[in-house]
Amino acid sequence: MVLSGRSKLQGIIEVDEVLVGGKASGKRGRGAEGKSLIAVAVEIKRRKTGRVRLAKIPDASSDSLKTFIEHNIEPSSTIFREGWPSYNELSIKGHKHQVQMHKVSDGEEEVLPNVHRIASLLKRWLLGTPQSYVNKNKLEYYLDEYVFGYNRRTSTSRGLLFLRLIEQGVKTPQFHIKKLSIKITGNDRIPQFIFILMSSPYSIRLKKNNILSENQDSPGKIEINEVIKKDTRLASLDFYRGLVMVLLMLEASGLYRHIINMTKQSSFTHSLATQFTHHPWHGLNFWDLIQPAFMFIAGTAMAFSLTKQTVKGRPWKQQLKHALKRSGWLFFWGVLIYAVRGDHLSFELWDVLTQMSFTLLVAFLIFRWKPGHQILLSIGFLILSEFLYRFMNIPGFDQPFTDQHNFGNYIDLILMNKISSGGWVAINFIPTTAHTIWGAVAGKWLLTQAKTKNKIGYIVILGILALLAGYLLDITGITPIIKRIATTSFTLFAGGWCLLALAFLYIWIDVFNHKRFLPFFTIVGMNSIFIYLFFETVVSRWLYDYVNTIVVGVISPTGMSLAVILVISALTLFALQWYLCFWLYQKKIFFKV
Repeated sequence: MVLSGRSKLQGIIEVDEVLVGGKASGKRGRGAEGKSLIAVAVEIKRRKTGRVRLAKIPDASSDSLKTFIEHNIEPSSTIFREGWPSYNELSIKGHKHQVQMHKVSDGEEEVLPNVHRIASLLKRWLLGTPQSYVNKNKLEYYLDEYVFGYNRRTSTSRGLLFLRLIEQGVKTPQFHIKKLSIKITGNDRIPQFIFILMSSPYSIRLKKNNILSENQDSPGKIEINEVIKKDTRLASLDFYRGLVMVLLMLEASGLYRHIINMTKQSSFTHSLATQFTHHPWHGLNFWDLIQPAFMFIAGTAMAFSLTKQTVKGRPWKQQLKHALKRSGWLFFWGVLIYAVRGDHLSFELWDVLTQMSFTLLVAFLIFRWKPGHQILLSIGFLILSEFLYRFMNIPGFDQPFTDQHNFGNYIDLILMNKISSGGWVAINFIPTTAHTIWGAVAGKWLLTQAKTKNKIGYIVILGILALLAGYLLDITGITPIIKRIATTSFTLFAGGWCLLALAFLYIWIDVFNHKRFLPFFTIVGMNSIFIYLFFETVVSRWLYDYVNTIVVGVISPTGMSLAVILVISALTLFALQWYLCFWLYQKKIFFKV
């Protein structure tokens, strides 16, 4: 940590020697055996301590002191010292610096108080940080570390300190690991300070392309690879999010509903369009996977975002503050978009945004856990949900999987004084927290430097296990797949599909580099929260009817059937929403919470 060409101490300097080491029998004082003699020099700045210099010296002879002074103190400086004879011999020994030597009189209150203060702080530091486990052969390195920290104790630029360490690390010659390691025999305990230093906020390990970063406020290692570079994004994740938002935009435009109305029930087109609606109760349509995918993608994106923030040095407390703010905004918007029903106000907690305000916060708080522990907690949420539905036995709400008579309906009655006619329940956030957690876990796996087949293998295995578990719970009659109350079987089954979809898209897009049609979807995904709020408020409450009226009025005179005109109107409305996203993308306007 000693910078090359560092300036020497100057002005008024206190110089003395101190002994460092544990208690030992025998001789005391400067000649004590088993201890190390340390020369100390302290600048005095207006009666305050300035910079310091420390060095291990072989003895208290004038030659040793002369070498220390020549290396650390500028000529013409004024040195205050004790009356040790070795100091008196410095000029006799041919000391060439023009140093004025002053002896502190015995009548003063304390002899060299600043040197003694530094010596005391040094000894206390050696007892604390290295836990008294100091190798005598490496003592000079400990002294250099203490000097580096002490001389920068008043620095207000932590980034500059880090820069100085990196600069010095680049300039320092390489050492073989054997020269730096400590041999530990069977009778030795592993020194605790090794673990302290390895978990220090300033510890950074670079190995190939791996970066192990420690957060200053919350210990924990995040292994990342080259994907964490400025302005680098995971193309498959952007496409996945954009695809979900495009499908939601088409639904908000009324396209699926119009196709269902214009086709026969026995036709393939009608059956296909029906898949883009929610299943009435027990069962599953494709559309039931959209909300889980939305929450799953949010977790994966959070993994990339938090990792980037940590690498850039953003403290965990600041990340927590942002997470709390984000959850607050999500809850606010989730309530606001359905706050007006006709001519009256309404308080509803069934929207995906209110659900995510909880699931994202939980996923954030456990993000630094090991993936296995995160998965175990997600299973705990599923067990909790299963327990509440099966064993609470509230009169009138004691039928676990019956619409309007389950525990979720009872909680809605307490929270909102009403029950959803569609069977939706607010406590869906409990089991679906698993979707966001699994998304974050998958993101962490994608960020590792493991081989592609290994990290994708983890995601695929978890996806298959979740898929099979959910399916088996349903076909055995233990827990039916019901999206509207997010049963355990549904959460597992839907989460499995989300994991497998991410694995497939990652291989297809990021590994095989199939990116031809990506921009059409990613442009929408870049402003996912904005466009969701837009079509849930502006489109559904005004623009939908406005565009329909114009399109029908313009095209109907041609004699085209109303069903076809409505499909054209839906596609027109979708095009307007997509172009809005494209305009925002061109202007580099991105709405985030």
